[in-house]
Order: sequence, then C-alpha cells, then structure tokens
Amino acid sequence: MHVPYLVAQGIYGYRGGDYWGEVCQVTSLPPGNTWRWGRLFEDILADLDLPLFYDMRAEAHRYVSLILAHGGVPNYV
Repeated sequence: MHVPYLVAQGIYGYRGGDYWGEVCQVTSLPPGNTWRWGRLFEDILADLDLPLFYDMRAEAHRYVSLILAHGGVPNYV
C-alpha cells in the first residue's frame, strides 16, 4: 500500500513546495501520472473512512494538500 509512503514523504521529503519531484525520483513514477497516485490515495482513505479534509483542500493542490494534512506539518526548515 502506498498510503504510508506518501504520508511519510510529505513529512520527511517535502521541500520548498515540491512534493511530487522526490516521489517520482524514488519510485520512477512518470511526472504526468502523479494524479493517479493522488486519486488512489483519496480512494483508499474513503474506503477506510479516514478524513478527506474537503474544507481545507485547494483544487490546484488537491492531492498534495490531502497527503500533507494526513502527515501534519512537513519536517523542514
């Protein structure tokens, strides 16, 4: 399951506004397909009855906002 990885990546790997860059580098995911992982993340949360934070998600960053919300505050300065 990639949900824990995506959340951990948001906590420890998110840098300067670029979430998907390192995810693509580590997983060899083509940059044009990040929405698929984001959508799958959202679907899994819905299946598990976990919060989707509709009230705080910006459409432009729909999946990244959701992933970061599940990890709390990113761990960077």
